[in-house]
Amino acid sequence: MNAVTRLAVCALLVAPFLSACGNSVSPVSVPTAPIAPVASGPVFGEPKIAITEDRPGVVTTVILKSKLDGKDIPITLFEPLEMKKGAHMPLIIIGHGWGGSRSKARDFYTNGVNPLGMYAITFDQRGFGESGGTVRAMDPDYDGQDLVQILDWAESLPGLARYADGRMAVGSMGGSYGGMFQFALMGSDPLHRLRVIAPDVAPFDLNMALYPRGVLKSGWGAQLLAGLVPPLGKADPITLGIFGMGPASSKLDASQQNFLAYHSLRYFCEGLPAKPQSFALGTADTFMVPPGPLPKIDAFITQGFRDTLFNFNHAVDTYDCLSKLGGDVRLHTHQSGHVFSQASITNVPGAEEGLDPAYAAVTLPNSGDVTGNHACGTVNSGDVTFAFFAEKLQGKTGAMDAALKVGHNICISLRQGDAIAVKSVKQGGQSYTLDDSMMQLSGPLSAVAAVAGEPVRELLLATQILDTIPAGGRIIAGIPTMDIVLKDYAGATPTCTSGSVACDPILFIGIGWRKAGQTRFDLIDDQVMPLRGFGAHTGRMVGIAERLEEGDQLALLVYGLHPQYPLDVSRDALAPVVTMSGSVALPLLAPDEIEQDGGL
Repeated sequence: MNAVTRLAVCALLVAPFLSACGNSVSPVSVPTAPIAPVASGPVFGEPKIAITEDRPGVVTTVILKSKLDGKDIPITLFEPLEMKKGAHMPLIIIGHGWGGSRSKARDFYTNGVNPLGMYAITFDQRGFGESGGTVRAMDPDYDGQDLVQILDWAESLPGLARYADGRMAVGSMGGSYGGMFQFALMGSDPLHRLRVIAPDVAPFDLNMALYPRGVLKSGWGAQLLAGLVPPLGKADPITLGIFGMGPASSKLDASQQNFLAYHSLRYFCEGLPAKPQSFALGTADTFMVPPGPLPKIDAFITQGFRDTLFNFNHAVDTYDCLSKLGGDVRLHTHQSGHVFSQASITNVPGAEEGLDPAYAAVTLPNSGDVTGNHACGTVNSGDVTFAFFAEKLQGKTGAMDAALKVGHNICISLRQGDAIAVKSVKQGGQSYTLDDSMMQLSGPLSAVAAVAGEPVRELLLATQILDTIPAGGRIIAGIPTMDIVLKDYAGATPTCTSGSVACDPILFIGIGWRKAGQTRFDLIDDQVMPLRGFGAHTGRMVGIAERLEEGDQLALLVYGLHPQYPLDVSRDALAPVVTMSGSVALPLLAPDEIEQDGGL
């Protein structure tokens, strides 16, 4: 499969435990009944350059020279299959994932838009493929300027559709890093030409994604680092420092965090001021692009619940940000994304059920369950994406409603083939008080609780059973919240300053689910949240969704180490145990909070 369809790190080949390789945007065939382009002339206005004769569409490669630093920007232009005299044809920009490169031949995605009478452009992101420069994690000062230059070049395409104000009709699609480019282009283009986007599993805030609550995601960091190794990518000293040196301490310094903040959609959405950067190696950003405001954006956002790199919270934040701008914004979830399932016990058919009795004696480490497809219920996100472009870029009213089954509601994928629709994402909910009568293990000693059998974990309160599902079942769907306090062995909260000892405990928590009659608790959607340091830990955990049956149980699962964070165990030998108190609140949905259940 061509690299433009690849998930960021799935292109690496060195990541044997990544699943759903190649699925950053749903790999669907061209719809059997393609949406016909509008046949009544211009979409909203007249092209600047008309198509003067009928001819077959061609595929052309062009190498642009960056106006910023002269580096190569390779692009491939895919004309529609038929270039028709007088036609008006929108443009779709398609981005590849981390470690990937552009498609140079027609594939699932170009074959999805070209038959609709649309141009497509693929390009090598800076530092990847045949491009010049280094990988700077979607830097507005570099990547953003390259993307603006691509749009400038495309302005002269014959028959390029335009809105009534003369602005080009352009959309974008791509997953992971291919979703990030869409945000960078939205924010970096002073003309705000890109206002129709379709990002999949893309981050809202790179600090929240890579450094949640002050703990570096070392498992994913290793995979991202591999994508910077030639021939896959050309590392910048700054990104190399983040992914290569950060795991040594499980910390990022202020300049590294400021670097990631400037490269995030959050910078544009919230109008955050850029903060100073200073690096011994590498060039700091000069903040060429001011924060916001963004124009009204139409967006079809897709997100995998099992994604442990850019989790569901990112999609919710993106949805909230863009909805406030007044555009038509939809959120459609699925069961794929960035996952670690290839090394998981549950990736072997029948293994989870067959090994369940063993969990009474030992808990087998599991980095993530097997991934699913890109459908919410039975509705494939790729098919809806093409309908989205037809409506927003060709004026085909009703195309989205015909493709979706939830209208403007949010489609929540509970598992493969099972989904519900809700008006909004529930955050928090039913509250449960935690039992603090047993201290939690932090640091190397926590391996004991991590691999202990389920009865021992429950005795240690590493598994705290919260609820048993009553008759009729329940649905948990949304973002759990927490109000937790970590104290030392004496029940005190130490006063910690820079350089203090006995002040750096690290725990990982998530919501577990045990099917009726089974021994093992499974992390719902494989999601864990790190807690670092003594004191209060409040706010959101990671979004989850699952249908629960009568007799199933929910629990808070606590770990001192976890396979998704293999290098992030606490190094503080003087804080081997902590007391954890407080509460968690779970988004268990009431019937009136579900707009649609079944038929999706």
